[in-house]
Amino acid sequence: MQERLFLISQDGINGPDIDQLRKETTANINGAEDAHFQDPAFVKAAKDLHEARLLAEGGFTGSERMPTEQRYERAEKELFARMERFGCRRLRLSGTPGILRRIPGRNRSE
Repeated sequence: MQERLFLISQDGINGPDIDQLRKETTANINGAEDAHFQDPAFVKAAKDLHEARLLAEGGFTGSERMPTEQRYERAEKELFARMERFGCRRLRLSGTPGILRRIPGRNRSE
């Protein structure tokens, strides 16, 4: 519940819009292009990655069932898998590797 309220406070009730996701993802993921955002599964993975990053930066650690780091890694893998279907071979996270290890956690959970 606290996580959802935190995300709403950051992005509003509807979450980030497609333009915000596009800007953030293309800035941080090498090879991400506007064409990728026509794939609903790619957009969902980008949103999941965005939310996991916000939660980590907010000090949330997640739950035993789904730690924030695992949530981030799952979203990142899905995003890359979707990109590979478009023919992108060399993929690299350009702006946020190790983000969860650099952010001090404050042991907040759902």
